[in-house]
Amino acid sequence: MIAPRILFLVVALVLTPQAGLFAQQESVAPGDRAGVALRLVPGVLYAGASFGDESAESSGKFGFSIGGQFSAPMSRSLGFFLEGVWQPTKVENPHDVIDEAFSAFYLLGGLQFGGEDAYLRPSVGVVWRSWSGADALEETETGLALGLAIGYEKPLGRLFHMSPELELRVSGAHGLSTYVLALQVPVGWRPAGHQ
Repeated sequence: MIAPRILFLVVALVLTPQAGLFAQQESVAPGDRAGVALRLVPGVLYAGASFGDESAESSGKFGFSIGGQFSAPMSRSLGFFLEGVWQPTKVENPHDVIDEAFSAFYLLGGLQFGGEDAYLRPSVGVVWRSWSGADALEETETGLALGLAIGYEKPLGRLFHMSPELELRVSGAHGLSTYVLALQVPVGWRPAGHQ
């Protein structure tokens, strides 16, 4: 589907240069090191897809997701990030004569840019789609996935925090283009050294 791809490119082109304003290349001093962060990631989403090439039709569905995140600091405003998200909500092929639908699992990695609060996270990885229905050609398939998230981290005491974020994930395959727009509220743990 062309529209989500254009939206993704526009957001990436507009926001990615701004990441340079966040990022500072100093190494993390021992006293400033925040340590790793682990988060549980519930979310609500809209998942859409375009099925077919010449006679493409689109469908979409609201649903939910659940996942986990891991991050580790590289500098005061730059960190490595890994995210796994399961999307059990099934997106159905809208063609009347084809009975098939898929759910998905995303594994994305990348860099997170940000100051003490706001952050920007471009990512790349893989998506596993699980197909069901009488006309499904295969049970599972994998493909390339891209992600872009914008969020804000809010401390909850010394050890815990939450990070409301908006994430766009896009992927594709032969005759299929998919996108997910998700509102997620990761809740996690970070060592006491985090300020």
